[in-house]
Amino acid sequence: MSNHNELILKLKEKKNTHPNIISFWINLLNQKRKSYTQCYKEISENFNELDQIKDLSKEQIILITYLNNFNYDINNNENTNYNEK
Repeated sequence: MSNHNELILKLKEKKNTHPNIISFWINLLNQKRKSYTQCYKEISENFNELDQIKDLSKEQIILITYLNNFNYDINNNENTNYNEK
């Protein structure tokens, strides 16, 4: 059994006394695990292509990270109005 599953089982033992925080933590752990799994998959798939591209500058990496976060924000917060002052 993985550490992830073991921790979730331990958390569930306290669900009766602390249902809100336990639910929050379990959801957070599962979201982070899913995010990590997706990240791992993308890096693994792209690793073999490294020899075919130039290295990116730090500025390019910052820009890509910013755009990824911005895109995530737009896709997950449809009610966000970026034109508000």
